[in-house]
Amino acid sequence: MSSTTTVIDDAKNGFSRPEMYKENLAGTVESYDRHVFLCYKNHHTWPPRVEASNDDPLPKSIATAFKARKNDIVIK
Repeated sequence: MSSTTTVIDDAKNGFSRPEMYKENLAGTVESYDRHVFLCYKNHHTWPPRVEASNDDPLPKSIATAFKARKNDIVIK
């Protein structure tokens, strides 16, 4: 992969934003039993809290569905 491609991908995915790499984030999130990653649109469209978003129903719907069925998910 060329460095030009890397720079373009970083910009496309939001990794060249001014606030990136300004803080050490290690240990800033509580431990969870499970993680789900949703790749959806781009970094500009994601609200700070998907559970509270009314702008785009898909991330909120997915978060609500997982929360409602969390006890049924056996893989931890």
